This record gives sequence, structure tokens and C-alpha cells, in this order.
Amino acid sequence: MGGTATVEGDSHALDEAPVLSLIVAVDEVHDGTARSLCDMLRIVGDTPCEVIAASREAWPDAPDGVTVVAYNAASRGDRFDHAAAQASGRILAFLDDRVRLSEGWPERVIEYFEDPAVSVAGGPVLPRSRWRPERISALILNSHLGTTPSGHVSRAERPRTVTELTGSNLLIRDDVFRDVGGFQSPSVGGEAVRLCYKVRSILGCDINYEPDLAVVATTRRFPGPFLADTAAYGRARGDMARRFREVAPFFPYALPTLVTLIVIAELGLLVIPVPHHPWKAAMVVGALLFVLWLVQAVGVLFAKGRSGPGDRILATLGLPLVSLTYGMAFMRGFFGPSLGEISPLRGRRRPLRVLIINWRDISHPWSGGAEIYMHEIGRRLAEMGMDVGWLTQRHKGSSRTELLDGIRVRRVGGRFTLYLRVAISYLFKLRGRYDIIVDCENGIPFFTPLFARIPKVLLVHHVHREIFRRETHPPIRWLGYWLEGSLMPTVYKKTPIVAVSASTRDDLVGLGFKSENIHIIHNGVVEVAPLQREPAPEPRILCAGRLTPQKGVEVIIRAMPLVLKALPDAHLDIVGQGPDRTRLERLAWSLKLATHVRFHGYLPGHARDELAAKAWVAVCPSAFEGWGVSCVEAGARGLPVIASNVNGLRDSVRDGITGLLVPHGDHRAFADALVSLLGDPERRADMSAAGIEWAAAHSWERSTNELRMVLASTVDAHRQNEMPVAAPQSSTAITSEPVEDVQIANVG
Repeated sequence: MGGTATVEGDSHALDEAPVLSLIVAVDEVHDGTARSLCDMLRIVGDTPCEVIAASREAWPDAPDGVTVVAYNAASRGDRFDHAAAQASGRILAFLDDRVRLSEGWPERVIEYFEDPAVSVAGGPVLPRSRWRPERISALILNSHLGTTPSGHVSRAERPRTVTELTGSNLLIRDDVFRDVGGFQSPSVGGEAVRLCYKVRSILGCDINYEPDLAVVATTRRFPGPFLADTAAYGRARGDMARRFREVAPFFPYALPTLVTLIVIAELGLLVIPVPHHPWKAAMVVGALLFVLWLVQAVGVLFAKGRSGPGDRILATLGLPLVSLTYGMAFMRGFFGPSLGEISPLRGRRRPLRVLIINWRDISHPWSGGAEIYMHEIGRRLAEMGMDVGWLTQRHKGSSRTELLDGIRVRRVGGRFTLYLRVAISYLFKLRGRYDIIVDCENGIPFFTPLFARIPKVLLVHHVHREIFRRETHPPIRWLGYWLEGSLMPTVYKKTPIVAVSASTRDDLVGLGFKSENIHIIHNGVVEVAPLQREPAPEPRILCAGRLTPQKGVEVIIRAMPLVLKALPDAHLDIVGQGPDRTRLERLAWSLKLATHVRFHGYLPGHARDELAAKAWVAVCPSAFEGWGVSCVEAGARGLPVIASNVNGLRDSVRDGITGLLVPHGDHRAFADALVSLLGDPERRADMSAAGIEWAAAHSWERSTNELRMVLASTVDAHRQNEMPVAAPQSSTAITSEPVEDVQIANVG
């Protein structure tokens, strides 16, 4: 990202012209960066020095006394060049923001450069470690990397002339820096080596190594961060070996690559059966590799320092991994795309990418209200431009992938293998594809915090403890109790929760979740035309829902004989399908209700609406619900609702206003309520109007916007936790362009 730097505010002024300019590379702005620069300012004290932060992003709250030059470039060399253009000192010191200076370091630098023969100098970056992963990295740096020509960059050795220095401790005269044109290095990772080569080849100046100019830096932890740095170093060496052979010769920097190829060939001989297997050659090569490792191991085991035997043994075991990582990265740099072509990402806003994980999708034959809830919101998120995925189980006749209403549905596993297959599919196929996960709990959540590092939101319709009690037997019942009641609150302790009702929230609080971490987002209601109702001449009762024991349809069937005594023409229409249908049909026949109770099964939307238009009231005798969307949908069609006074239903039915609540399981109370309401047309009319108004307040658009805000705030909070902002202070900022929303390309 080119452009001439412009100054925002006054330049930092010193009482006298600075002799030394400390130019510090700042890759990310966070609290640690601010502490590091404040420590440098303390060391500088009254020395004629200035401190300049070569930052990728604007930093208006940088510590007072630091000049910020913000330039959005992937290459550290480009950022150093722009910062050096603003420097006033005759000595330029290029440092890293992890570096800590020792007392008197600036004075020693100025004194060292009083010798006119010194053009470029630098000292080692000594590893500082407190924890075991850092001590292991320090041992490898001192003993393993110390055997290479660049070993002096990580340990104190005798003063001498060298071919290269590290970019974390590089000192150069201002006039020499400008004579060779600065870094001008688009490559990522090889900036200092390239600059040292230009100074030696163009000007014929020596590169001086002076241990008295050493700095210290906290070592990257082993294995993750340390191996990531090793890979970046190896890739930069490979890239330079292809483009500037004289800067990075094959010997010795390609030797670990040769070892890597030998190891890969050796493994191939051992794993792949071939005729006339060269066992002797394989054993000889293996022995040579073992000897090579043993030589390095001895250097680590007997290296100077205070590290304990445990640290040394672990570092010894990690040596092969370091060599292999470097070798693979070197080949990637040599044969891969040029690092000089890497540029930071443009500052464009892309839509949020949302992955929904649910045990079923809307096309599943057994899908219900939970799937409708998520599908209606998911398709509206897709209409907003978001990339919405849905990971779920396969069912008979389904395809592995499908696009439904803008949602990319991916189906894996079956009823008993779904949870394992979801974790495997995410880790090996979907990781990095999405920004946030909506983990839908249907009795048992998918425990996504155990395998996904991106932000997550847990969606809960209702707590299933009652289902486990009613419909399962030990030990399955005990397992369900433990998974939902103990493991789920532990795993999702820090995860935002979405509940569909206040009752569900209260149940979650009872499990141990914090109330302030729970967001209530009600179900929406598809807009209908209630004025098209054509009530039947005889009383008709509508009961819609999946036929399972928890839905309590048996209660309303047992109430029908009592209703028929008062209203002989009454009819009950049961819409829905499920495993409990056969038992319910036999119950209706045994009560001689075959002519008054009709099982319709699943009905298309228009047929269901026609049946609802003829009904006088609707009933919902469920044992519990997360919200009771069928009750609100019935109200939207102008139907008063008689429902069980249980969690979820008492949230969706306003007792005495949009319907009546009666004790759960009491078929006599249901019968009395039905007879009373069916015989009172004025009250039904009032409840019908109130139900339509109540349903209008619950739109899917509103629910979608509420969930969208929860998702966005969760992602923002996750990013802030990964990159905390430094405490506000005053500073002078120099920027080349707006970079607040710019993302930096990953060059690793």
C-alpha cells in the first residue's frame, strides 16, 4: 500500500537534535506493546534519542513521547523505510517491540558509533525465559541455531565481522542507510539480511557484531509459536535462495531441507512396500540421521545455563521437529509464490459467516419447531448477505450438500454418529470457513468449545431434564442428566446463551448459567391473514404438533367425552405426526370418539390454514415447551388458545387475554375450559383480537435482528480479547493512509 506519509499533528520535538533514532516494529497494538515502548522510554531517559513506532495500524493512544508512523504493509522493511524517512537521528536503530533494552544501552550505541569506521553494527537478541515452554525454545536457539552462521544473533560471542544481523537489533548510520536506498525489501522475513548484503556489496562496509550491544527478548513458547517463527524464517530463507542466491546461499541454509527430504524418503521406505526393499540402505540412512540428531542432542544436553534436566530432555526431543519444520518451510519458500508479492488485505467489510449446527434441518421428516426457528432466522440472515451454513445429520433420500433458501446445508452421519462426525467434519473440512458457530442444543449440545476456537453461541429451546425423566431409562437417563446438568454448564461457562423464553432462561440459571449471559430471543410468527377465517357451524377444536408423549395430546382426547356431554357436535382435529400416533388412535377408539376425533397427520400449509380457519379454539396440552410457537401461530390466525400452565406456554399464552392456562395433565380442567370458551362467542372474539395483536409483536424479522446483534457482539468481543487495546495516552501520529479497518494478510 503505497503513498506519501502525511503528518497528523505536530512532530515530536526534542530540546536538541536526536543522535539516535529508535525505530520499533509494531506488528500488533496491545497492552504488551505499550509496556515495551514505555520501558524503552525509561531507558532512553535524557539521552538525545527519539522513539518511533513503525506500526501496521494507526495508534492514537500510543504512550506519550512515541511518534507513530502507520503504514499498512506486510513487509517489515517497507514499514521501516517509511519510519526512517521521519527519523532525525544520525544513527538508526531498528528494533522489535518484544525487545527490552539494558541500562545504558543508548549511551553505549552512541559511543560505539563515534568511531568513523563503523557503518553498521548490532548485537545479539538474547532469549529471556521464565516458563518451561520458553526455556525449551531458548535451549534450542542457543544450541541448535547456534551451530549455523547466524548463531550469533541469539547468543553472546566474541566481537567480529559478520555477514548478517537480525532485524530486531540492527544499527546503521543514517547516511549509509540512505546510500543503499534503505531496506526496499518487499519480502517478508529477509529484510535485515538483504540490507546487510547491500551494505557489503555496494559500499564495501563491514558488518560489526558487538556483544556489548545485546538486547533481550522473551522467547516464543515451544512448540506452537516457536515453530511458527521457525517456519517463517525457513520460508524467507527459501524465498531468498531462489531470488538472491548470493544473499542466501544453499550452503548451509538448505542443509535442514536436505535432511527433511532424507527423512521423508526414509519414512517412505518403511511404510510403502516395494520389491527388493533396500533394507540395508534404509538402516544406514537411519543410523546417519540418528548420529546427526545425537550430535545436536549433546549440544543441548550439555549447553551452558541454568535449565534443568527436564527442560534439556524435552528440548532434545523437539530438535527433529524444528529441523523438519524449517526444511518444509524452506521448500515452500523456494518453490512457492514469491514473498515479495504478498500485500496486506484491503479494508473491505465482508459479511459475517455463520455456521449453524443442529441435529436436523428443515427437510428432515421429523423436524419440528426448533428447526423452523433456526431455518426462518437463518434464511433471513442469508438474505442480508451473510454466508450461512448448516451442519446436520443425513436422512433417507437426502443429499450430502444442498442449498435451501440461501443456506448451505451439509449433512454428515446418522442419528447415533452425528456428534462425532460433526466434530470431524468441522476440524478437517470447515475450520477457517466460518466466523461464528450457532450450537443448537436439543437435549445434548455439540460441545463445540472442545474442538472449535472461533466464537460460539449456544441456542437452547428448553431444558430436557423432564424428557429424560419421562422417556428414557437408566443408565441413559443418568447420562442425559449429567451431560445437560453438569457437563454443559462447565463447557459453555463463558459462551453467550440464547434462550427462546424467560422460562428457559430460568431453567438454565437453575443449571448454573449466569443470567446476565443469557439473551432471550422469542420465536417469530409467519404473517397470515386472520380475516379470512370461516368458522365451522359446529364447535371445532384444533390441536397441532408432533405426536410424542411430552405433547400431552392424550389429555385433550380424555377431555373430549366431557366436552361432548355439553356440546354433542364438537370435533377435535389433530394435525401432526409422530411415534405416539398409534397409541393415541387406540385411546380415541376405546373412548368411542372415532366420529369426533380426526387424525390428519402432516398437512401442507394451505390445508392446515384451511383447517385453522374453520376452528373455534386451539389447544396445547404439552408437558413443557421452550416457547410454544404453535400457540402464537394459532393466535395470529385469530384462535384463542387453551394450554397447560407450564414453562414456555405461560410465556406464549397470556392467561385470560389471548387464551386460558389450566393445570397440566388435568383433562377435567381442559374440558371445563373448552366448554366455557366454546359457549362464549364474545369472549372468544376479544381473545381473537388480542391474539392477533400479540402475534404481530413477534415477527421473524425482529427475531433475526436480535440474533444478528448477538452474533456481531460476540464476534467483536472475541476479537477484542485476542487483541486488547493499550491504555489511552497521548502521542504524535504519522499515517500514510487510513488503516483502522484494514486486515493484514497472513504471510506465515
